[in-house]
Amino acid sequence: MPRRPHSLRHRHRQSATLGLAVLLAACGTLPPPATPASGTRLVGEWVSVDTVEVTAQIEETGEVFFWTHLRTHLAITDSTWTETSVTLSNTRLEGSRTAVPYRIAGDSVVSDHGLRAAVSLQGDTLTLTSPGDDAVRYVRGTMGEVPPDLLRLWVGLSPPDAAGVPAEFGFRFNADGTFDNGWGEPSGTYVVFGPYLLLREGLASPDPRNGMTPFRSVLEMESGPALEGPADARYPVLRLRGGPEEPLLTLYGR
Repeated sequence: MPRRPHSLRHRHRQSATLGLAVLLAACGTLPPPATPASGTRLVGEWVSVDTVEVTAQIEETGEVFFWTHLRTHLAITDSTWTETSVTLSNTRLEGSRTAVPYRIAGDSVVSDHGLRAAVSLQGDTLTLTSPGDDAVRYVRGTMGEVPPDLLRLWVGLSPPDAAGVPAEFGFRFNADGTFDNGWGEPSGTYVVFGPYLLLREGLASPDPRNGMTPFRSVLEMESGPALEGPADARYPVLRLRGGPEEPLLTLYGR
């Protein structure tokens, strides 16, 4: 996710997921002290049930940016807060993973990396609120399973070169969370989050200021019908798109 400019005016409008990078931005004073038990109940995995649209304006230039936080997963231990989020920035999907140590302060969770939000727990519903922001709800849940059909070699064709000849390229997704270029050369790691495929190429280090590591690409997955091949073989189809206005990439399973 691109770094937001420092001098911004934000307007939040809740509509139907919010990444903590925006929801938990540094804000006012903390609520009064509270129960240690709330920290124990926080432990586990949570998935957002709200999306939030954000408008940010650079005061000096008047330039306006738009984000829609589509889906957020929280993995919380008794000491570490890990968030994986998918965001639509203008017309392109983006994603990041943030992992920071946190502590309970009153009815809030806080960290030295900017995490600060009031916590409300009702059954299996977690609500996080920063002063001045909309409340965002989460329910217990996981990021989802990796589709078994994804774990194979996928091949596509690049646009034709100057001679009019398209080149074949491939991706192979492995069960250990890595992917390669299809011909055995390691490329990076991937995460599946619902319908989204998040790719991180090479070795990326978290930003020491906020614990955030961006993903190189975020693609929405759509499975297509199997194609008939030689000797009645059937080849699965995977369609990927990096945003609602991005071109569709069609890959064929081998």
